[in-house]
Amino acid sequence: MLLQLAVCLPFISSFPVALDEPFSIYWSQQDMGGMLDELAKGNNAPLHFILLKGWTSVFGISPFGVRSLSLFFGVLSIYPLYKIAKLLMTKQWAVLVGGMFIFSKLAHFHFMEARMYGLFVMIFLFILYDLLLIWKKNKVVWWRLGLLNAALFATHYLGAVVIGFELLFLLIIIRGIGKSNLFKLVAAYLISLLLALPFIIDFFSRLGDFNANGTWVEIPAYADIPIVLFKFFNNPFGFIFLVGLVLVSFLITRNTSAIKEKKVNLLFFLYWSALPFTFFFYFSRLKQPIFLERYMLFIIPGILLLIVYWVFLQWERKKISWFSYALIIPLAAAVQFKPDNNREPDLAADYVKSLESENTAIAIFPMYYGLTFIYHYNPEWIGEGFYENLTAANISSIYSFEDILINSETEQLILLDSNGSEFYPGNTVMQDCLDWGRMKNQGTFAGGLNIYQFERNEN
Repeated sequence: MLLQLAVCLPFISSFPVALDEPFSIYWSQQDMGGMLDELAKGNNAPLHFILLKGWTSVFGISPFGVRSLSLFFGVLSIYPLYKIAKLLMTKQWAVLVGGMFIFSKLAHFHFMEARMYGLFVMIFLFILYDLLLIWKKNKVVWWRLGLLNAALFATHYLGAVVIGFELLFLLIIIRGIGKSNLFKLVAAYLISLLLALPFIIDFFSRLGDFNANGTWVEIPAYADIPIVLFKFFNNPFGFIFLVGLVLVSFLITRNTSAIKEKKVNLLFFLYWSALPFTFFFYFSRLKQPIFLERYMLFIIPGILLLIVYWVFLQWERKKISWFSYALIIPLAAAVQFKPDNNREPDLAADYVKSLESENTAIAIFPMYYGLTFIYHYNPEWIGEGFYENLTAANISSIYSFEDILINSETEQLILLDSNGSEFYPGNTVMQDCLDWGRMKNQGTFAGGLNIYQFERNEN
């Protein structure tokens, strides 16, 4: 857990707040009633926003303030992961699994991002530990499992899929569950149902609109499967090294008896890695394209546990067992300690400030980029009164030229175009700006952001 802090804390503010983070920050700064009402109209479960609201009331909305909550969840995630590994292996191998997870590039990034995915992974790992206790120890902590599943669904609606996998798993092992424990499990899921009922109602009310507006995420091809796997192992070398070590460990010892004896444990980790991977891949391919590596972040621990457990079965009683720590090498060598989100909104905001003068109008296209820009332009405006502050400063988030706050006194216009032509082909914003004034300056920033300065035509 200290190692998790050590590899994240120095870099938590080293890259700009961007992508979906400003969305989380904005809603966490609204009053509770308004936040819940608006989130219910979209596809976002509210728990992370509620927790972030409380967290930022103490730590503020600086990059550290908004991201440290996810880091907190990342640190806590090591505990259930360690307990899972130790329950089926030994302390040495449990430490190895924890170390590998800490150096996962995807986990490292999402535990320093002001989004809900770190919270989701943490809750999932505690649930996985509870399921393992049910299976191996015939022990049901019913109240905790009930709370965890309700929290999982309230964090992200993909929790419904995970809960479905849980129920299927319990059906598979039902013969080994005592009658008293069955009643406890029923109580656990009833608690989950009751606590998550408001969010379940919102979920089903929005289910028909999930893909109504389409998406710019591309449908995955089968050729994308190795690409996603490479990301889970940080890069192709990590994938080849770890899979290769699995094969080498078997070739050295050929301990088939251990595999036969413990194959159900291997199947447990395979179940919680291969099955969700297959589901989300085909969901993205057949129903609605999604960001696969983000939605499948929670299966990375299962993949690592599967690999380590296989090597454990081969080398458990061998003197070379300490060589197993070589599994960390490719991950630690390839992890990007300072994440790169390929965005420069901080530099863009400074550039706009250098261009603006009295009687300047600022237009942000498309509209959704407004939160990102304003967070870096004037973070004090993020929160209640957001749009009133923009209007007072002649800043507008637009979909067309008519949305720009221009009046007879406006002398110059600054347009921020964040991939507007790509996402809204056929729009005339740029041409309308050129009709309004002469382009004086242009700046280009990472992530497809272009900033243009126009001076009003004299006529």
